[in-house]
Amino acid sequence: MMKRKTTYNFLQIVIITVLFLLVSCGGNRVVDSKMASADSLMDVCQDSAQTALAMLDSLKAQKPDMSKAQQMHYDLIYAKAMNKSFVDFTTDSVMKRVVAYYDKHGSVNERMLAYYLLGCVYRDLQDAPASLDNYYKAVELADTTSASCDYALLARIHGAMVVLYNKESSPLMSIKEAKLAAKYAWMAKDTLAAVVAYRNQVGGYYDLGNSDSVLSISLNAHHFCRKKWDGYRNVSWFECHHRCLY
Repeated sequence: MMKRKTTYNFLQIVIITVLFLLVSCGGNRVVDSKMASADSLMDVCQDSAQTALAMLDSLKAQKPDMSKAQQMHYDLIYAKAMNKSFVDFTTDSVMKRVVAYYDKHGSVNERMLAYYLLGCVYRDLQDAPASLDNYYKAVELADTTSASCDYALLARIHGAMVVLYNKESSPLMSIKEAKLAAKYAWMAKDTLAAVVAYRNQVGGYYDLGNSDSVLSISLNAHHFCRKKWDGYRNVSWFECHHRCLY
């Protein structure tokens, strides 16, 4: 009788454990699915970044119950959503933890994104040297020969460096980074981002006093856009620039 009772208790424990694991896995899958949806929304349409941010905010209460990997992924894509929504970063503490985690875990593209976003944090904190340092660390991680390379992200990173070099009055470096941004945008098959990056050489050439290049590049970009997109005349360069940069 005692043996039968012990066996029954053991079976109860096994069943409860299995049910707990199933519920836990189910909850994890829901969280992963929602985070993936928010991330995809940002990539498809930047104007939806604030919607993605709201989706991630709705998961914040569940964060303590997430696995370590989920928590770090949450922080990573939350920072991505903030950046795309033009919400200024006010501290580097979260992204430093995220970078430390992805230095040992995750994919190359996730590591590249983490360093890029840490660079964006320092951009908002007005620390240009630290920002550039992290942007360079990000691009050094990229394997441009790999089919899985995130060329779109790589283009954004080089584009972000253009802005910093313009502020630092380094026209030659600004032009170099604009050319790289255009190159990788073309490789990502993002025509608009490529044309915007090409046009962003103008700032460097203007600072060098090269008015011929300024005029030539501006006209080439303008004519290409008018030919490619009928609705281009209603879209400002400022709007295009910000859509492609973040």
